[in-house]
Amino acid sequence: MTSLSQRLRNGSPIAWRSMPEEPVEVQRAAASIARCWPHVEADTVETNPEQLVEDADRRLRENDWGDFYWTDVDRAARALIDIDLWRQARYADLLRFLLDQVRPEVNRPYLRTLFRKYIETFEPNSRLTRVLAPVLKVHWREADLPVEALVTQFRIFDLDPSPAGVIAAFMAGQDDPFAALRALGVEAPHGPGLIAAAHPLFVTSLAPRVAKGESAAARTLLSWLKPGREHEPLQGAGAAQVIDALLEPWEKRAPDADLQRLIEAHLLAAYGDPRIDSSSSGVWWPSISGVARRVILQWLAGATIEVFFDIVTRAVKGNSSGYMWPKRRKLWKELFDEDRITEAWFALSEAGVRVAEHRQRKQEIPLAFGRNCSRTSQDRSKCLLIMKVQGRWVVEGSHIFPTWIFPPGDLSVFAPYESSYTCELFRDLFHDIRCPERPEERIKHWPHDTWRNKVLTALMR
Repeated sequence: MTSLSQRLRNGSPIAWRSMPEEPVEVQRAAASIARCWPHVEADTVETNPEQLVEDADRRLRENDWGDFYWTDVDRAARALIDIDLWRQARYADLLRFLLDQVRPEVNRPYLRTLFRKYIETFEPNSRLTRVLAPVLKVHWREADLPVEALVTQFRIFDLDPSPAGVIAAFMAGQDDPFAALRALGVEAPHGPGLIAAAHPLFVTSLAPRVAKGESAAARTLLSWLKPGREHEPLQGAGAAQVIDALLEPWEKRAPDADLQRLIEAHLLAAYGDPRIDSSSSGVWWPSISGVARRVILQWLAGATIEVFFDIVTRAVKGNSSGYMWPKRRKLWKELFDEDRITEAWFALSEAGVRVAEHRQRKQEIPLAFGRNCSRTSQDRSKCLLIMKVQGRWVVEGSHIFPTWIFPPGDLSVFAPYESSYTCELFRDLFHDIRCPERPEERIKHWPHDTWRNKVLTALMR
C-alpha cells in the first residue's frame, strides 16, 4: 500500500485508502454507520490546536510526512480555521497547501470538513471565504452532502453580490425558516457564518410587516426564534434583534389582541419572564432595546394585575376586605388601560401561592411572582401588588394593608421583581422617606369612594 507520506512527497493528492489491518468486523460496523448517517463525522475538540497547526506547518517546511494521514490533515485544517490562525501570514503556505489537497478523488470527510467550515466562517469579504469558495465551487459534489439546492439555487460560492441577501429573502417567505434551511442541508441554521450573515437582512425585511400588524410575519419570526420543542431557542444578539422587531412597533399603540397574545406567549415560552433572571432560558433580556423592554413589561403588567386580583379573590375568601376587590380591580384596570401603569409584580401569601401554583399546573398563567415573607403571621397572610404608576411606585395590599404611594422620581426606593418582600419593608421605606413638604400618601381602603379619590389625587401630585 502506498503510504500517505509517499504521496505527499511525490506531490500526489492525498487519497482515502482503507486500512487492511483493521478487523473485518470493525470495517463492517463502520460501513453500517456510514449507511445510516452518511453525512456525519465526529468533530473532536482538540486539546492543543496550536500545536497541531505548528506541527503541520513544520512538516510542510521540512517535507516530513511520516505517520501523517488524512485524519491529521483534517485535524490540522480544523485547528487552523477554528482558532483563526489562518489569519496569520506565517501560516499562509499551510493554508494554501491544505486547499491544494482538494482535487479529484479527494478524501470525502476532509472535503466535508472544508464545506462546513465555509458555512460556519462565511464573511463576504473574508480572505478565508474567498479562498475556500473557488475550491469548493469546483469540488463540492464530491463531498456527497445533500446541499445541491443550497449551492445551485442560492449560489453560495458566488460572492459578488453576497448570497446572504438571497437566503434572507428565502427565509422571509417561509412559515418555518429553520426547517426550510435544514431541508436545504444547512446543519445548524442558528449557527455562525452564512446564515448569521443573512439573519439581520431577514429580520429587517419582516419588521415593517410586523409593524403593520401582519400575524404571518410575526409567526415567521417567532418560529425562527424557537423552532419547535426539539431545538433550543436562538440566543445572543440575533435573538435580541428579532425580539426588538416584534415589540418596538407597539411603543405608542397596541397591536391586535390576538397578535399581542401570540407574541407574548411565544416569548415567555422561549425565554422565560423578562422581569426575573432568565439567563438559563437562553436570552439575556437586558440586551433588547429599551423600547422593546418597556413594551413587554407593560404587556405583562396588564396580565399581572388581572391575575393578581383573581388569585386574591380566591385566596382571601371570607376576609372582611374581600368585597372591595372588584372596585380596586376596576380602578387599577382603568389606569392600566389609560397607559398610566407601565410595570407590575406581586408577592403572594402562602394561600396565594397555593392558588397561583394550582393555576400554573393548569397552565392558565405562565407568570412569575414573588412571595410575602413578612415576620408576623398577620402580615404573612397578605398579598401585595407592586406597580409603577406614572413614574412612581405604588403598593396595593390585601386585608387591612393600605395603598402606599411613594414619591415620584425616585424609583430606587426598592428593587422591583424580587423573589420575596415583606410588609415591614414598605412601612419602613415609607417612614424613612417622609418629609414635611410631602403629604402622607398612605391611603386606607375605607370608605371606597374616599379611597379612590385620594388615590387619584395623590397620583396627580
